[in-house]
Amino acid sequence: MRKCITVIFLLTFLSSSAAVTDTLAVIRKKSASETNLPNGRKAECNIICDCPQVDNPQFNAAFTSWLKGVANQFFEHDGDSLIMMSALEGMFYKNLKREISLASTSLKDAPVFNVALDLEVKKLYEKKSFVTFRQNWIYYSAAGIRSEITQERSFNKISGEALKWADVIAPKKLGQFKKIVVAALGPYFGVRDLENLKSKMTKGDTVTYQNFPLPSAGPCFEKAGLKLIYAKGEIASSDVGHPSALIPYSSIASCLSPSAKKLIK
Repeated sequence: MRKCITVIFLLTFLSSSAAVTDTLAVIRKKSASETNLPNGRKAECNIICDCPQVDNPQFNAAFTSWLKGVANQFFEHDGDSLIMMSALEGMFYKNLKREISLASTSLKDAPVFNVALDLEVKKLYEKKSFVTFRQNWIYYSAAGIRSEITQERSFNKISGEALKWADVIAPKKLGQFKKIVVAALGPYFGVRDLENLKSKMTKGDTVTYQNFPLPSAGPCFEKAGLKLIYAKGEIASSDVGHPSALIPYSSIASCLSPSAKKLIK
């Protein structure tokens, strides 16, 4: 196992037009660092990040808020700006001190565990008016606990807002779409129908095709199709991770709203 220490995760917003462009410029930044901890342990941090380069305060604020929302689930953060190098390094150093304290006290006579963070932020797909990013965090604590969070979001290039289900699925086709969602999620849980899928869900006894929950994070457009990613604990035990499915556009063409069809054209 590995461990986390410092990290250089700097989004440098260069000047460019705030108008919609066919391609949103990004700079890929990489950081890898390692340090020794007490009792032979190590701390390691690896980051790969596609950093947007756009002079659009709305988009930048939305992107930063999205990253910060996940970062705060792993580390304490006192400031409002996640994307400043000093703030991010401070967050990791502060957390590392807690890890060192834990390794020196409660884990003194326990097996040796390293601490590690692997983070990747990647631009996945893009069209004229939106761009899709994925962030994946994997963290190993000094207690030997592995935590992972994966999120995807399709951002409007001007407003920075996430695409919403109401904008993507035609209201009259919602029931049909949910049946497709159930069929697509089945393999993740190792089942083939709604009744068996309900047994895997935390409140499955109340679930029907009509009220089947869609991911609260909203729809995500990838090149191969529409991606659904549920948060941990959203529809099932957090132990099962992030239930997800990729639905080819050809399977849901009749369910898409007119505006969604224009988006992916």
